[in-house]
Amino acid sequence: MAALLAGLCFVVYLTNVRPMGGGDTIPARMLPFSILRQGNLDLNEFRWLTDVQPIPYFLSCQPDGRCFSRYPVALPLLITPIAAPALWWVRAHGIADNDVRFRLMTVVVERLSAALIAAASVGCVFLGLCNVTSIRLAMWMTLAYGLGTSMWSIGNTGWPRWRWR
Repeated sequence: MAALLAGLCFVVYLTNVRPMGGGDTIPARMLPFSILRQGNLDLNEFRWLTDVQPIPYFLSCQPDGRCFSRYPVALPLLITPIAAPALWWVRAHGIADNDVRFRLMTVVVERLSAALIAAASVGCVFLGLCNVTSIRLAMWMTLAYGLGTSMWSIGNTGWPRWRWR
């Protein structure tokens, strides 16, 4: 039942195809590719990101010229295995870092990673609730958690913004 609820939420989270907003997600999106290719945490191989002036607010550049994320690296480390097949595909097709297909692939990996982590939390919440309540109530509470709280916005980036006239 936990896997079924997590799978259901995973599918629902993937239904929104809008990209995640803000530059805050760019370091987490790019770091897994840097880790897999160069085994480091700097983002210098992405010249389109580090050669702009002024330096983006989410980067911290050292005197030696290396640029790092200003945000924690735990999440990029966690999602690095998810980026491995995407990196293989990019390499197999000879796609460069500044190619729009590479950037699109990083967005797809980011989307899958966010939905997967959020859906895994739904499964964990269900298992925890089963210890303190009935399975039926745990199921409904888990669905409320997965689809009715901010977990929805983490896994799905929110409802589309409709404009009412």
